[in-house]
Amino acid sequence: MQNILNAATLLGGLTALWFLYDKRAVIFNWLKLYTRKSVNPLSLPDKEFEFVFNKAAFFVNGEYLPVTTEEKQLCLSLINHGVLKSKNGAFMLTGPGKRMLAGKTA
Repeated sequence: MQNILNAATLLGGLTALWFLYDKRAVIFNWLKLYTRKSVNPLSLPDKEFEFVFNKAAFFVNGEYLPVTTEEKQLCLSLINHGVLKSKNGAFMLTGPGKRMLAGKTA
């Protein structure tokens, strides 16, 4: 019985370590130890870069609902770049996306 308890304790400890390793970004973000890098506008493809700056007023003032499938694909691509985030089908700027547009004058 003692051997079974020892094995279960070791497996439980390994499971806890694996869980913490798997959730490290969430934990570090919660502790403010993990910060996302700023988005470099030059790293965006030309089409996405133009889209963000043409629709900047919509993204800054609130949520943006894409009209065409091409706009939705551009928004999904910008999510992958860390510029936009999605909430209930609408798209808005993330913190790095807002910093990217900080130099733009409307």
